[in-house]
Amino acid sequence: MTMLRPRVRVLAGMSLDGRINEHRSASSRIFDALASAAAIAHQRARRREADAVLVGINTVLADDPNFEGTGLLRVVLDSRCRLPLDCELVRRHAAEALLCVSARAQLSRIDAVRAAGVAVFVSGGDSCDLAAVLRELTSRGVRQLLVEGGATVIGAFIEAGWVDELELVLFPIVIGEASAASLATFSAAPRAMHLVETRTIDSDTVLVRYWPVSAERS
Repeated sequence: MTMLRPRVRVLAGMSLDGRINEHRSASSRIFDALASAAAIAHQRARRREADAVLVGINTVLADDPNFEGTGLLRVVLDSRCRLPLDCELVRRHAAEALLCVSARAQLSRIDAVRAAGVAVFVSGGDSCDLAAVLRELTSRGVRQLLVEGGATVIGAFIEAGWVDELELVLFPIVIGEASAASLATFSAAPRAMHLVETRTIDSDTVLVRYWPVSAERS
């Protein structure tokens, strides 16, 4: 029986050698420098199409994103409830945020986050139960979910077969940094993708869009 869940689009910036913008490393600073107005505008457009945007806690700890967008639910997967109470998400978007933690999270930390105005959803044992998270988002009216990283989170969605569309913004750079993250980390069999669009979004940056081979289109 197919699980009722939001439609999932993954959006990631990537170098020509398959490294993504994750954590505050040298590669991350290069991505920041290369991000053109057109690339930023594309991300904002995708957020406008989504009901919710989802990232992992490592993205929040490393980048402290401001989660720009109107009417968006901001979702963070954070199994141990490490969310800093002074981060941009809490300071600017607490009422529009959902922190997803697991049973291993300390109750005192959960209480502190809730006291700051952020909703908390508990699922799973050692890590968040992704299926339960998607069901919770569905119950909150989320129909379109934008997943922006990082590699572990993207890998979890791909491994589970819950990616309906994969968009990569290819920046004109070869990173070559051994510590830089690849697009996705997972242990299941490789997932085949079907190319549905390729276009330039500025003079040197290319957008490629894929659908999973077995996915049905709406």
